[in-house]
Amino acid sequence: MEREIRFCTSADGVRIGYCVVGKGRPLITVYPWGSSLEVNWYPFGYSSSHDNPMVIGFDRRGNGTSQRDVEDFTLAAQVGDIEAIADELRLDRFDLFGDLDGATIAAAFASDHPERIRRLILSAPYSHGGEIGGLDSVSGLIALVRGNWQLGRRALADVVFPRGPIEEQIAFANMLRQSMSADVAARHLEFQLSVDVRPSLPKIKAPTLIFHGIRDRRSPIAAGRTVALLISDARFVPLEGKTWETSAPTEQATALIRQFLGEAADAANRSDATSYPSLAVTSSDASSVSQLVTGPRPSNPEHLTPRELEVLRLIADGRTNAEISRELVLSLRTVARHITNIYGKIGARSKADATAYAIRHELTPD
Repeated sequence: MEREIRFCTSADGVRIGYCVVGKGRPLITVYPWGSSLEVNWYPFGYSSSHDNPMVIGFDRRGNGTSQRDVEDFTLAAQVGDIEAIADELRLDRFDLFGDLDGATIAAAFASDHPERIRRLILSAPYSHGGEIGGLDSVSGLIALVRGNWQLGRRALADVVFPRGPIEEQIAFANMLRQSMSADVAARHLEFQLSVDVRPSLPKIKAPTLIFHGIRDRRSPIAAGRTVALLISDARFVPLEGKTWETSAPTEQATALIRQFLGEAADAANRSDATSYPSLAVTSSDASSVSQLVTGPRPSNPEHLTPRELEVLRLIADGRTNAEISRELVLSLRTVARHITNIYGKIGARSKADATAYAIRHELTPD
């Protein structure tokens, strides 16, 4: 996809590289620090159809086409980069997307500038650095990056693509080598570890969509659930598998974003559009992910038997039928029968539906 890199200047004088795809409703995307406009940027939410949004992506400070020699990587400085792009494009109001540590920056901007955000979308978010992994492991990764950038790049590639393929891991490691220095990578990791947006989240006013891969290694699903609980108008959608399977986002997540933004466009044409139905994942198939589920929330789960509650909690923990069978010492046939009964009682059609139900009723494992 052809793209033209443009530049603007943030409040502290740092030059930020950005690009624009499409001509519709503006959507600024804040990707994790390892992305690059020149190598692997994917315009989330964009398609070749006539209703595609205007997607704006940018390289984080110190990365890629943005200024490399940067000292300030604080949250305030990176929030200022979004503001600089929006001001450069003369965007009074826009939609905002953020992934992982980009989600913390997007959330902080939405909190600081509620008048400018129509809708907020957060992928695999976390509220503070302590949620994304053990402090020792992250600190060890920072030390490795600073001490041996070649091995550090390989370690980072393994975190992003834990299951390969090896071609993706090599491409990502090469992109890091081309796009930033070891010190900048370590600075971004330190930002991930130290950032804390818990005070900002309750101040967010925009309708917010949050989705999170059940087994996303970058940020545990419990962290995304915490973010959703702290935002007053948030919807939380657990996705089966990781949110990111390759360098481009899954069709599931893309379908959710396009539906969420399309719903907002429809609502803008209705004078009584003051509330929004809740979203739920109904299938891992992209064609059905975007279906809306409306109506009352599921009833109190007390009608589930104690054994069914155990099975439901394990489903919400991402366990397979075989794993549930071993843990509860049940046959696979019995597990399947319990799952069928659970689905019938709570109105679920997939494990993602059941997980969403468990989250809403606070039935997930501690």
